[in-house]
Amino acid sequence: MTITFFCAVFLNCNVWAMYGAQITAAPVIICNTIGGAIAAYCILTFLTVARIEEKSGRVLQSTTYRLALMTTLFTCLLVVCIMILMLCLMNFKSLFLSSQLNGIMGGFCSVFMLSSPLGMAKDIIKSKNAESLQPVTVASATVNSILWTLYGVLRLDIYIALPNALCTLACFFQIFLLMRYGRHPSMFTMVMTGEPDKHTEATVAHTEMTPRSPTIAFLVYASGRNK
Repeated sequence: MTITFFCAVFLNCNVWAMYGAQITAAPVIICNTIGGAIAAYCILTFLTVARIEEKSGRVLQSTTYRLALMTTLFTCLLVVCIMILMLCLMNFKSLFLSSQLNGIMGGFCSVFMLSSPLGMAKDIIKSKNAESLQPVTVASATVNSILWTLYGVLRLDIYIALPNALCTLACFFQIFLLMRYGRHPSMFTMVMTGEPDKHTEATVAHTEMTPRSPTIAFLVYASGRNK
């Protein structure tokens, strides 16, 4: 997982928590408040580890500490701006207009966040290896999408039902990729001879900070889904 994903989850949770407050939906508020807290913890952990890695002379593969920090600050600023916009609409226009706009924004955030794993579909099909997809995460996300779709239908809320229906289809596609190609360990062999120098150590230390536990990854992923 990258800092972009965690920031997307944080943004998504905050937008939907605002929506839940406007339509007075306790499940939406509770789930997204918890999801936002988990996302914030993951962001802080990512930044801490990134700073330690760079201080030790190692190079991050997908980002830098400075870029990750700027992305986090931009996300926080965006959340504040959206909150101010919603408050202005509620006070100077109407609660209905505010909730409608909030629902539309939440739908876009959710679909955008879920579509990010689909960006790997091309590589998966090309390599015929779905190792990058976690079965537990995909299965749990599918159940999560279906349940929230049903919740939206029962409430007759298109802003909840429609995005989650699209997310369910995307999850089904990920399941198809897993069943079609399976997960095979990447064939990577590293041969070192003699004593490694500093350059070699820095090169080998390139790392992608990915959560080792699928359960933790799902907690962040599922909690950040649109509620």
